[in-house]
Amino acid sequence: NPDGQSGTLEDGFTYTDGPALSTLDPDTGPATGGTAVTITGIDFAPGATVFFDGLSASSVVVVDDTEITCVTPAHEPADVDVLVRNPDGTESTLVGAFHYEPADPPTIDSVYLTLGPTAGNTPVVITGTGFVSGLTVQMGGTFVAFPLVVNATTISFLSPTHSAGWVDVIVGNPDGQSDTLADGYAYTNGPVPSSVTPSSGSTAGGTAVTVSGTGFAPGATVKFDGTLATSVVVVSETEITCD
Repeated sequence: NPDGQSGTLEDGFTYTDGPALSTLDPDTGPATGGTAVTITGIDFAPGATVFFDGLSASSVVVVDDTEITCVTPAHEPADVDVLVRNPDGTESTLVGAFHYEPADPPTIDSVYLTLGPTAGNTPVVITGTGFVSGLTVQMGGTFVAFPLVVNATTISFLSPTHSAGWVDVIVGNPDGQSDTLADGYAYTNGPVPSSVTPSSGSTAGGTAVTVSGTGFAPGATVKFDGTLATSVVVVSETEITCD
């Protein structure tokens, strides 16, 4: 100031012949990644790459020499440095520029079907929240092969083999968070109905239906809410017809 007093901010400005970052918007996102971010600065060149703590961002687009858009990679919760590197090798880092927040843990609301044969291979669907790509599913301590994350609320898969009895169902996200549904699924050596076609009919009865499933044996009986069906025919171990 004119009175002779002054203040200094050490390393407060950087001169560079390459890119220089100034801001990220947004500067916060979940640890699962997938956040669309706009980086502003100067001297960004076509073909520039972006790194979050050394991990490559995806969908990088150099809009112009002052703006880049990209999508964050997954990372454990932390404040991380963001680096932009031009094709000529020049680069710039903005220290602690992006904050990864802990992801919400997965939650299991329901399992369907809840019953299947010990041989496994039964289609199962889990509904809930917080499901992400790369998660694992366990049934009675046995990992499911190739669980499909349909979306954040639905997982589908085929049950693994297991001995008879009720088992816990566990969903675990890649960040280590998990949820358990105790006794969420039952393995059985007996009959397991999976569908009834048609699934509706007159209150007077007499609707011809086909019951599909597994483990049906000759002489099996069928009940509708406790009332015996008539004209029961066990077509095979996977099909019964009745009225």
